[in-house]
Amino acid sequence: LKEYNQYLKKTGTKIEKPNKKKYSKQFKIKKEIISKISAEIIAFSNNDIETARECGFNFKKYWKTVIPIESEYLKPTEKASNDNSNVRTIFCCAYNLNDYRKGSDLFIKTLNSLDLMLDAKQKIKVLCSKDTNPNIFKFNKISSVYFDYNEDPKIYSKNYHDSDLFLFTSIADSAPQMLSEALFCGVPVISFDIANVSEIITEENDGSIISNFDTDQMADKAYNFLFKKKNINSANNKMRRYNKIKEYHRSDKVLRSFEQIIIKG
Repeated sequence: LKEYNQYLKKTGTKIEKPNKKKYSKQFKIKKEIISKISAEIIAFSNNDIETARECGFNFKKYWKTVIPIESEYLKPTEKASNDNSNVRTIFCCAYNLNDYRKGSDLFIKTLNSLDLMLDAKQKIKVLCSKDTNPNIFKFNKISSVYFDYNEDPKIYSKNYHDSDLFLFTSIADSAPQMLSEALFCGVPVISFDIANVSEIITEENDGSIISNFDTDQMADKAYNFLFKKKNINSANNKMRRYNKIKEYHRSDKVLRSFEQIIIKG
């Protein structure tokens, strides 16, 4: 977060500052919060909603858009991308290109670099929410596909299934949920080097981790995944990613790690 704030200052980007009083009160570490965090991990990792409720987790207040990873909607579809097609689709955590918190400025810079790499036949579609400013899209070979944001997992997860590649452009996130959701859907991910990403993206065919703020490198990696790598989104590769990330998010493993952090802290 410190690194991201330095970047914002250097580039002159202005974003609305959060209410410090409100946030310090909301995130103050208290013993009773631990059970709620544990409950969230149980719910997210195991889809064990009843156990989470017993632990006192308030779904209505805290858990608005999280899709339990055991959800049928996150399982990879049988549809594999066509390597012979010249049209590719990208989904990004900054699907609202006005949202600097998710790295929308970095995403736009990446798209600018990608636009220059494409040949006359190659095209890229970017999935964006309908509240995105249409004037942002001033590219030659990259177009936008707008969708209505909806918290219904069946509708929301369709964006992952329609994508050939997921870009994680946020520098500020400490627990990249959307990155895990993308891999659950079988989609490869390119991300900046934040949080626990290096534990999640460990194989070359699953994605790539790049230096923070290096949008040229992100564009280069994205181009390779979209147009040069063959069978990257085959049915076998998608299921392998799904099984791998499912194992990583096993609730017993995550809770054990969480307990160790509490003990050491």
